[in-house]
Amino acid sequence: MPSSISIQFLGTSSAQPSLTRNTSSLALIINGTSWLFDVGEATQHQMNKFKNIKWGKVGKIFITHMHGVGKLIFFRL
Repeated sequence: MPSSISIQFLGTSSAQPSLTRNTSSLALIINGTSWLFDVGEATQHQMNKFKNIKWGKVGKIFITHMHGVGKLIFFRL
């Protein structure tokens, strides 16, 4: 049973990012390990903004749909 669960929105925009909103993406953080959903363009930059998301503690990446940009992001993560 997890002792700590939180959700961090990494982007709430649609397919095209704006100056104030990144493309849709979120992190589910369970006991310090992050599960990423729908990583998109600039998700890695958004991850750096939050202290509760650690690069070395990404446990899973979930893909709900495929598009060209999403495939390229995995090389950066």
